[in-house]
Amino acid sequence: MPSHSGLWLDVVTLNIRHGIEIDGARRLFARHPELARANVVLLQEMDAAGTGALAAALELHHVYHPAFVHPDTGRAFGNAVLSRWPIADDGVVVLPHARPPSPVRRSATYATLTTPLGAVAVGSLHLATPFQLSRRARRDQVEEAVRHVRSAERVILGGDFNSHRMAGVAAAHALDWPTRRVGATVARLFSVDHILTRGLRSHQVGRVTDTRDTTDHAAVWSRLSER
Repeated sequence: MPSHSGLWLDVVTLNIRHGIEIDGARRLFARHPELARANVVLLQEMDAAGTGALAAALELHHVYHPAFVHPDTGRAFGNAVLSRWPIADDGVVVLPHARPPSPVRRSATYATLTTPLGAVAVGSLHLATPFQLSRRARRDQVEEAVRHVRSAERVILGGDFNSHRMAGVAAAHALDWPTRRVGATVARLFSVDHILTRGLRSHQVGRVTDTRDTTDHAAVWSRLSER
């Protein structure tokens, strides 16, 4: 059980495909208790309007930073952090490497949450796919994402790693990996959406696969407490 006044950090990461189905995402959170109780939400493939609308529906603070404008949709494409607790500061880190000939690069959105446990550094990221960049280049992206939270006592880092292996690369940097065995999160085959932590204890993890009206990814969740 959590040791600080019964406090749980209920974390969800969800890639909402192109950030389009916000109404579907509202319904998804409403119908699944594991998602409805979320007080930290990491989102990928979002734009500012969709992030604000979902944050308002969930009654959470939020911060959003775009990475680029997606060529297929003409919409901003980036990552967001939603939080029940105030956001003390936030920022965006542009990850290394672009897929030639495009100049666009992936990014990670960061926020420091002021929780009853103290400050928690949170990052929401979306790495390139194996079809876009080499394994070495994607490792560089992971290492840059981890570098930004390296000195924090409490960390939540999650999102769409586009690879189970790349989540393992992050874990190798002194991060716990509670969702290591969460199962497939895309196409019933690939485990790419993950949550990693430091200074927090994971009590439960799971995935919600009933997401067809919202996205092609499962929602992944972890229930955390003070270590």
